[in-house]
Amino acid sequence: MIISIGSTNPVKVNGVKKVFSYYEEFKNAEFTEYKTKSGVPEQPLTLLDTIRGAIARARNVFNTETHLSIGLESGIMHIPFTKSGYMDICMCSIFDGKEDHLGLSSGFEIPGIIAKLILRENLDGNVAMIKAGFTDNPRVGNNEGMLGILTKGKITRQDQIEQAIANALIYILFKK
Repeated sequence: MIISIGSTNPVKVNGVKKVFSYYEEFKNAEFTEYKTKSGVPEQPLTLLDTIRGAIARARNVFNTETHLSIGLESGIMHIPFTKSGYMDICMCSIFDGKEDHLGLSSGFEIPGIIAKLILRENLDGNVAMIKAGFTDNPRVGNNEGMLGILTKGKITRQDQIEQAIANALIYILFKK
């Protein structure tokens, strides 16, 4: 079985491989990684754009040798009653050649200063985290992620990604 991953980001790739390793059905799976476009802004600002980005990434890397393809997209969205007004989520789309299977991670509220920088200055989360003084790592999204910094390493970006992947697998594993 060949599983195509619509990313070369090591956090996303490692998350995919780890989650699929939990299931007997995928024990012999081979993974291929592709850099691909999402077709949405670098920093999605709505749930709809986050979903569209994940679906596009999965579909863009599906080919004649692929059994399943994976697209992952993190984005922020407006959530009423939160302090900053915005939460970050990760969406996973698994495409089987016919259907998209979606899974969503839990969300976390981003600090107000980060939300303002993303919205007012059109920055992505990595750059906003640097500009706000939370990190000096320009590749935080390829490491612990915003979530890892904000939880002091208790929950990482990879943990969030893995949750979205496991949730997307539900309809593939239990086709009833």
